[in-house]
Amino acid sequence: MTKTLKKLSHIALAIGAMAIGGTANAAVSWSLTSGNCIAGDCTNLSSPLYGNSMTFKNSSGAGANAVLTAWSNTAASSTLATAEANLYDPNGIGVRNQNTAATSGVINETTSPNHAIDNDTNTDSVLLNFGGTAVTLNSLKLGWMSGDSDVSVLAYTGAGAPTLAGKTYANIGTAGSGWTKVADLSNVGTTNAASFNTAGTYSSSYWLISAYNSAFGGALDSTKDYFKLQVVGGNLPAGGGGTGVPAPATALLMLAGLPIMASVSRRRKNKEKLAA
Repeated sequence: MTKTLKKLSHIALAIGAMAIGGTANAAVSWSLTSGNCIAGDCTNLSSPLYGNSMTFKNSSGAGANAVLTAWSNTAASSTLATAEANLYDPNGIGVRNQNTAATSGVINETTSPNHAIDNDTNTDSVLLNFGGTAVTLNSLKLGWMSGDSDVSVLAYTGAGAPTLAGKTYANIGTAGSGWTKVADLSNVGTTNAASFNTAGTYSSSYWLISAYNSAFGGALDSTKDYFKLQVVGGNLPAGGGGTGVPAPATALLMLAGLPIMASVSRRRKNKEKLAA
């Protein structure tokens, strides 16, 4: 092989190594606090606003923003409906479902601890939408709790975008719903972050974090759970929005072309000899 071809070979191998080595995901976190909220209702709302949203940037400051909405069933129905997400700095997100003090015989969602994410009579949850980026969530931290703090985590692994309105938690917990339970976390507390999905098995643009819900098939205790979600962490896909580095397949194609390049070089040399 000529010196030129050797150089090309080394370049192609280096590109392949860069592409293959570039598959490591970038670890990031989303702090669910007002200083990190860049759009939507980034405050503690004084009047009901069911179906509101908040957008949080990640710690890298680029791409994969998390759009958070709140969901819950109510006293009147097991069907899921939009709820109100509230930001309680520095403790994170709480949820008020559509039960109010004016509704006879139900829990008043405007007072503590029921303005947290809880499963007292009705179960509150937050949906995180990462805008088409398949995020591998693997940790969460609570900023506040009362009583117990069991958490259920689900990833959407179905086709298209999920629909929660009109569904029940039992629907979501059924095989074929498109939702996959990733973890039931027992008594998380507020001291440390809780880890899950450590093998990176699940990546999704949609994640549902709920006060513990046995409808998803869990078997934790029945003690009522109340908490505020402060931070979620995970990994972005390799390259994020693209790095400009050829994919491994591209590098392999380049390597596959080297014999052709060598053949062309040999033919040229032969022609030069015959012409001499």
